[in-house]
Amino acid sequence: MPATQAQTGAGSTLSFAGGFFAEKVKLSHDGIDRPSIDATHLESPDKAREYIPDHFTDWGSIGIEGNYLKSSGQPPIDSDAEAFTYRPHGDGATVAGMAFLTNFQITMAVGEKMSFTATLKCTGKVTFS
Repeated sequence: MPATQAQTGAGSTLSFAGGFFAEKVKLSHDGIDRPSIDATHLESPDKAREYIPDHFTDWGSIGIEGNYLKSSGQPPIDSDAEAFTYRPHGDGATVAGMAFLTNFQITMAVGEKMSFTATLKCTGKVTFS
């Protein structure tokens, strides 16, 4: 059996065309969804349901957790979609597309660092290269 090629997420980056930045601790993608459409009819073979693929794909959302920095500036919650580039592990691979901020929360608690969570909704096609 060959040795694993798994890597940690250390060195991963997520950048935005608008310049908003933060120290990201965790990045997650909730998946790509291509719905199916029930095309079953009264004479479907073998009394089995039939499906066809929808022509529209939902490229999902990106969840971000990080250290809140006062110097990060205004979160772009009221901005239009902007370009993003994600570089897993900081190597040559990229995930790129357009997304807009749908949620931004700051947490401040006694004895803990200030942190934030945010959600970006992808719009249009996301490319993996």
